[in-house]
Amino acid sequence: MADQLASKITQWLQDAGLSISTTPNVPDHFSLTVSPPPPSPGPVLTVSKPRENSSFIAVGMGITLHQDHVSKLRDLMRHERVTFLGGLKQDYLKMNVDFMFVPVEAEIPQHIQLVKLIFLDGLTQDHLFDTYTLVRNAGLMTLWRLQDRFGQPSTAIPAIR
Repeated sequence: MADQLASKITQWLQDAGLSISTTPNVPDHFSLTVSPPPPSPGPVLTVSKPRENSSFIAVGMGITLHQDHVSKLRDLMRHERVTFLGGLKQDYLKMNVDFMFVPVEAEIPQHIQLVKLIFLDGLTQDHLFDTYTLVRNAGLMTLWRLQDRFGQPSTAIPAIR
């Protein structure tokens, strides 16, 4: 682990029964991959501190849209597509979760990144779990909205990372 903070966060998450591993190949000061314990399926989130002197940690979840969903989004009339994606954005704002559609300038995203920051002066075990749950729920809402609107993808569910 990079430092005592990473160790404390790891312990809190493990105490809750979550599986923790160090995220490989990231430039962050520390980055933890957090998932439900096997064999439970579920979303995978990250908890990271970008730099050693950062005053916050980030709890994030990335959703790569399945190509079936991307194709069905593309097939929608433009106003329907804008309404559907705008509804997701409005819900993220209501949930107070930051988001980014990638590629940024594209009308149809390939990936949705969700993140919520926790400043270190307010970091508690309770605040970490509230934030973890909030980001996870925003991600699950996204997946369920896509499946409700466009159906289950033909080959697999959208990648969660």
